[in-house]
Amino acid sequence: MEIATKVGAAEIVGRVVDDLKDEAEQYRKMVMETIDKIMSSLGASDVDSRLEEQLIDGILYAFQEQTTEVQTHFTHYHHQITLVLVVVFQALLSWSSAFVSSGTYPL
Repeated sequence: MEIATKVGAAEIVGRVVDDLKDEAEQYRKMVMETIDKIMSSLGASDVDSRLEEQLIDGILYAFQEQTTEVQTHFTHYHHQITLVLVVVFQALLSWSSAFVSSGTYPL
């Protein structure tokens, strides 16, 4: 946690996010708990769109592949998905307001 505080949440999460797709369920659980602790205490403000995609992809994979301790996993997925969705929603709002103010709408 100290390292994440010094270098930023995105830096540490970016290094472990691919491990959400590891074959070992217990390892995926540890990775999810690590991401949860970091994101819960430091937030998701420095997470870029690429890392958002990796998080969503990894969380969905880990969710689909889980076989044990379902309730524990649901708690962690809820926190992560909420944080990532807040960032995505903010990006969509800024994107849509830019198009509304310019008068152009991509279809």
